[in-house]
Amino acid sequence: MDLLLDQTKPETTNIEDQALTLVGIGASAGGLEALTSFFNHLPINTGFAFIVATHLSPDRPSLLPELLQKHTERQIIVAKNNLTLKANQVFIC
Repeated sequence: MDLLLDQTKPETTNIEDQALTLVGIGASAGGLEALTSFFNHLPINTGFAFIVATHLSPDRPSLLPELLQKHTERQIIVAKNNLTLKANQVFIC
């Protein structure tokens, strides 16, 4: 899988001054392979915040954060109320 992303640096060096681009990714319970492949091939500094929502029961604990962390240098965060989204991080719903 080849991803073509603009790797040019923004004109301002303060990421806080820029609009944050959110990337939503949905996956079923069988989507782990696709998710790991995606994050394995993605450049680290995209400037995007990634939100991953899976088709799992919210009552069951998930190993997805630990499993995805093995495939990216980005910080993996379990989403919760009032969480501040930041660029170059992955938020798991």
